[in-house]
Amino acid sequence: MRLSKTCLFSAAAGVALLAPGAAFAQDARADALAYLNLQASGSGAFTWVDHTANGSIDTFTNVSVTEGGGGPDVVAATMSFDNLRMENGAAVFDSLVFEGLTVSDDETDAADAGGSDDGKPGGSGAAAGGQAPGPQQMTVARVSFVGPNPLVASNIASAMFRGEGEGIEFEGFEAYQFESIALEGLDFDFIDENGQPMEMTLGGLRVNDWSEGAIGAVALENLTIVGETDIQGQMTEVNISIGEISLNGTSLDGLQALFDAAEGGDFTMRPDSPFMSPYVKHWDGYNISNITVSVGGVNFGLASFAGSIEETSRGLEYRDNMDGLTLSFDPSGPLGAQAAMGFAMAGLDSLEFSMVSHQIADPSADRIYTEEYRISMVDGFDLDVDYDIGGMSEYLNRAVGMQDQLSDFDSPDAFASLMEPLIISRVGVTYTDRGLAPTVLQVASAFMGGGGAPPANQGGADDGKGPGEGGGETGGEAAPASDTAGLAAMVAGQIRAAASSEPPGAAQDFVMAFADAVETFITNPNIFAIAASPASPVPVAELMQMEDDPNAVVSRLNMTVSAQ
Repeated sequence: MRLSKTCLFSAAAGVALLAPGAAFAQDARADALAYLNLQASGSGAFTWVDHTANGSIDTFTNVSVTEGGGGPDVVAATMSFDNLRMENGAAVFDSLVFEGLTVSDDETDAADAGGSDDGKPGGSGAAAGGQAPGPQQMTVARVSFVGPNPLVASNIASAMFRGEGEGIEFEGFEAYQFESIALEGLDFDFIDENGQPMEMTLGGLRVNDWSEGAIGAVALENLTIVGETDIQGQMTEVNISIGEISLNGTSLDGLQALFDAAEGGDFTMRPDSPFMSPYVKHWDGYNISNITVSVGGVNFGLASFAGSIEETSRGLEYRDNMDGLTLSFDPSGPLGAQAAMGFAMAGLDSLEFSMVSHQIADPSADRIYTEEYRISMVDGFDLDVDYDIGGMSEYLNRAVGMQDQLSDFDSPDAFASLMEPLIISRVGVTYTDRGLAPTVLQVASAFMGGGGAPPANQGGADDGKGPGEGGGETGGEAAPASDTAGLAAMVAGQIRAAASSEPPGAAQDFVMAFADAVETFITNPNIFAIAASPASPVPVAELMQMEDDPNAVVSRLNMTVSAQ
């Protein structure tokens, strides 16, 4: 057997819920048991020690599933049906529950006996099949399927107990309805591609309230992966933990569109797919929380990332909030050592980011605009983005239909055609420094001959020493003017020189203003802003007609740049 097959078996089980007052016919139960080859232990692939019937509940104890005479590959402490019966010539049920599941694969033992310790695949079959060598085992506390409609129940029953899964035809997502599918308490021991043991645990995987039009919730909870792997010839610990990933109120129309587009192995979305439209509500909200990844000295974390979509009189309002996105490096790890060295030169030992966003998609005007969009780095910066862009429907249609042309980077005509439908009402970016710029600029000044030292030399940042000659721990204080004045003058001078060769006009004035802003910012980093705020919305097609007249483009967009 293969674990992939038995995982399908596990995923097709369900939760036992009593149906108060439900009528239950003994003959229907017996017919259904016979239909599923469960009339006697061993009459099909399933064997068991005991079978009891209590009201509408059929419980099988110490259940084994044998594939091909190779021994018990799947064992369950109990398997329970609620209201098992025949309907329209097929067996259906109100719930199906497996508890105390063990799924094991010892098939590779003979080929790989004693050979998994050297990190090499032990058998040609395992290598050719892309599977890790050695025995593998998975335990699951509970797998449940609750409240399926007759189509779902009959498909599960036929696939699991009659071996007819390959003959079942997909009838569209809205045809399948159920209260919940849940897998709880999974523990999976496996061998990675380098022959190293790994362990994965999962608190739960749930799909709730799959009904006509939408899926109530999909959630993954408390996933961990722990073990060691070979990185650059060094055995390195791997620790991955995910607290929760959930999606609520998923539209079946969008899911169906995605499935239709993926048929035949092509995941390219159709231009007319509702899944592509920002004006179609695909879900109510999502939540990602408590993620940590540590591999080879690189440590990543995410405290939370949550969002929602709300239908209002203004259109669809998208709100997203991310907190505690962190990145740090441990120099004792093979991957962390190199990164830690580079960050230390900039006086950094870790990074932390957050984001808040409120965007509105207005279908009546075919436009998307921001109420708020800020990306922040703790003790680093705030980056505020502001835009109001129209023509999004046609833009997305073209983006999908022109993927082949856009993959050719030597096709400027394709890119121009893609951008043509857009209409610009405003676009702007504002950078507010919170401590990062002095650090980076001082390092840049040192390496470009500006005379400064990296901020690691806190005790003597103005002594003119080169990189690495100081002994401080962190940076972040403002670089002395003598360190960055030369860099500011050099960069601004190069920009002015380029602009001076162009004819006088709005474009040259803008570039000169840009040079002034760059010089001001490098000398004393605070706020740098650049924006286009035309007096009336500007079609990109109109700007394309001005491609030979940069003065007209700058004037029409009313482009400005400033530094404070």
